[in-house]
Parts: sequence; C-alpha cells; structure tokens
Amino acid sequence: MGTNITVSESRAKSGRKSEGFSETLDFRRESALEAIPRLGIKKFNWWSEALHGVANQGNVTVFPEPVGMAASFNDKLVFDIFNAVSDEMRAKHNERVRNGLEDVRFHSLSVWTPT
Repeated sequence: MGTNITVSESRAKSGRKSEGFSETLDFRRESALEAIPRLGIKKFNWWSEALHGVANQGNVTVFPEPVGMAASFNDKLVFDIFNAVSDEMRAKHNERVRNGLEDVRFHSLSVWTPT
C-alpha cells in the first residue's frame, strides 16, 4: 500500500485531531453541523428529502410515488424526473440565498430519498 496522502485527506485528519469534544458531537447530530470558523467550515444542514419531488418547500412539483415510477420500467423517465427535481431543489436554494436565508432542515442541497 502506498503512503501518498492527498491534501484533502491531510486537512481532514488534522481537522479531526484538533476539534474539540463539542465539535465531535456536532458531526454526529441528526441533521446539522454548526459552523467551525477556525477550520473554515460553514454551517451545513443535510436533511432534505425528495422521494417524489422536492419536499416541504411550498409550491413545488410532485411526482408519483416511487412504486409508480418503478412500474413504468422506464429508466430514462425516472432519470428525467430526478434531473428536474435536482433543478427545482437548486432553484429553491438559490431563492433562499437571494432572500438572505440560511440552510435549515428541509432547505439544504444535501438531498436524500428514503426508500
């Protein structure tokens, strides 16, 4: 095995070594990481859902439940649906940024589909 370590790996290891106990706990929280300014890490939220479209964000496109999409047996259709979902999520995020709002639960760019 080689011993080459990338710059990113090196920064991650040094950051983990230097973080305090409360920072370690923040990494394990349910849905958000508070900012750690001394490491240059901004506040980050990872709890947004898009099982059949952008969820919990008001007037958005809603697509069929996953079982309905799967029943179409149309890979391109499902790809196109989630391509549209990703565009809509980015648009919603950009709108929040323009309005000076921060990432909060259900309004971040880290999106999952609980299947």
